[in-house]
Amino acid sequence: MTTNKRARATRMTQLEQRWIKILKSSKDIDLTQPFTAARALDALMLYRNPRSKLALRHAPNKYRLNYVFKKSGEFVCTKDIGNRNHWTVKEGRL
Repeated sequence: MTTNKRARATRMTQLEQRWIKILKSSKDIDLTQPFTAARALDALMLYRNPRSKLALRHAPNKYRLNYVFKKSGEFVCTKDIGNRNHWTVKEGRL
């Protein structure tokens, strides 16, 4: 019997956890300053695997990245006048 659990709104998949880990270790984006999902996506696209030097195979789009930030619980969202999400990492989570 397998114990594979399907991803839900409260559980993050391994791929989504990897995206968050890459963003936290990235030098291309400062998570303590407000950023948009599109800017985080640019930082993910610049990532290269340290061993193989290859880019990400399954990169998300900015809408999925917004959903992952909300689902992770590690980021705080603020909205601007145009109703765009600006994310910052919670204190002590970096």
